[in-house]
Amino acid sequence: MKIGCNAVGLRSLPLEDALGRVAQAGFRYVEIEGNLSWCSHADPWTDDPQAFRATVQRYGFTGISALSSHRELLTDPDAVPDIT
Repeated sequence: MKIGCNAVGLRSLPLEDALGRVAQAGFRYVEIEGNLSWCSHADPWTDDPQAFRATVQRYGFTGISALSSHRELLTDPDAVPDIT
């Protein structure tokens, strides 16, 4: 099993600051939230995937995932348009 850290807890920080803190904590795997109204670390409409990957790799991460839409789908009527 590989254990990583979701950067959503650092959503008030810019992406690179959040990545730095997760890396400094010793994690090698990171999850980035792509929900713009809750956490703007990843914008699937404007971010270049290769540039985004390069940014994450600069912090030494060997694995990345993007997710975390479950909360909004359960509680926010505007979640589906935001996530899609």
